[in-house]
Amino acid sequence: MALALVLSLKRRGIKIKEILHLSTDFQYQNLYSNLVNGMSELGFKQSIFIQHRGDRNDQSNYVYPGAQVWVSYTYRFWMKVFFNARVNKVYSDLGNSNLIKKDSLIMAYFLMTDGAVAYRAFKKLGTPYVVSVRNSDVNHYLKYRPWLKSLARKILFNARFIVFVSPSYLDVVKENFGETFFNEIISPKVRIIGNIINSCWFSGISQKSPPVDTIRLIYFGEFSKNKRIESLIRAYDILDESIDLTLTLIGNYGDNCKRIERMASQRRGVRVVNKIDDTSVLIELIDNHDIFVMPSKTETFGMAYVEAMSRGLPLIYTKGQGIDGFFPDGSV
Repeated sequence: MALALVLSLKRRGIKIKEILHLSTDFQYQNLYSNLVNGMSELGFKQSIFIQHRGDRNDQSNYVYPGAQVWVSYTYRFWMKVFFNARVNKVYSDLGNSNLIKKDSLIMAYFLMTDGAVAYRAFKKLGTPYVVSVRNSDVNHYLKYRPWLKSLARKILFNARFIVFVSPSYLDVVKENFGETFFNEIISPKVRIIGNIINSCWFSGISQKSPPVDTIRLIYFGEFSKNKRIESLIRAYDILDESIDLTLTLIGNYGDNCKRIERMASQRRGVRVVNKIDDTSVLIELIDNHDIFVMPSKTETFGMAYVEAMSRGLPLIYTKGQGIDGFFPDGSV
């Protein structure tokens, strides 16, 4: 991702010496480790600003060889409500880190929470930035905080590139900002760049055979209401009356665990498995299933979709969300 964007900027006469990663979610997603390691292999100098949440001692994942890391402890729960105060606090601490340089490229991974900070750095130092549009931007900030749209316009107007990890949100953004602004300002800068997964997902793959009798469904990920696992179990009830099915739910973390555990315990063929951190163990389990199902209400990209596809599983997902639009339906 960074290589293509940096080369495009160089062709425009903009010199980039270092990449500054800015994400409110660095603490929780393995995605960023893959990005940083990949950019390091390409020879990019990198710095990372991590907005830590929770216990100061919980920093086990903050090891990025070759990258300069600054861990900020300014995050407080009230920042979810007071957006401008949050941006002020984060930008101030970013300034204290001395990571912002005029010849850096800021990778702002969320339009609002990170893009607002990158926009301030641009106004003060002229530091170029790339911004991503994600689930929380579309389904929270733009939807429920319309007074922030004027700021979002400024962020998008001044961004060098606007990254969508899936084409599914393009129409939603057009609806929010109008066809003229979208076509003249946003569209020329849009890059569709999906998230990446670890290369280990592609090792030892063999062609899967269609199920002979029992169809084995699998879900792995967070047990949150947004994933609509309850609806998945109800759909299982309907199908189980006429088709021989099993359903494996892997994760058992999130805001809806007890409800899902209770529903699963009342049904034949439905089982709950705790989160599996060992990727090789997870892959072995996935390989023993036939279809991956994740009917999320909203989904920016959904790395689990690609991880399941890498093992040869067909997908059931929500139209207009996640990877919808990346691959033609019915194709492999």
